[in-house]
Amino acid sequence: MKSKSQIILILIGVILGLLFSILGIGNYFWFKSMNQELKNEFISLIGINLELMVLWSLISSIIGLVLSIIIIFYIIRIIRNPTKIDFIVITVLGCLGLFFSMSVGGILVLIGGIIGIVKSNKSGIA
Repeated sequence: MKSKSQIILILIGVILGLLFSILGIGNYFWFKSMNQELKNEFISLIGINLELMVLWSLISSIIGLVLSIIIIFYIIRIIRNPTKIDFIVITVLGCLGLFFSMSVGGILVLIGGIIGIVKSNKSGIA
């Protein structure tokens, strides 16, 4: 029986990434519903435009959410017989997810993909 630890690690990472992406979208709506005076106080305190940061957070959260869903369906498709190419694809998607709001989940997906590549090299999976 093959070890599925890398796939479990990837699934945990994807679920965490999904949650962090949903939290990022929630933060956007929380910021939009904030009082205008409080927003102005934040902007004057920090000295940067928070609107742009929050908009980038929303965009990256949506991309992270889409990446998480893509990785989940990809894992479901390959769970029976993963190959080295599959783990390379997952590692690349994990790198993208790390950049796009998956944070800790992206790191776990990346680690799981690397472990899968190493294990497939040792077992001779093509």
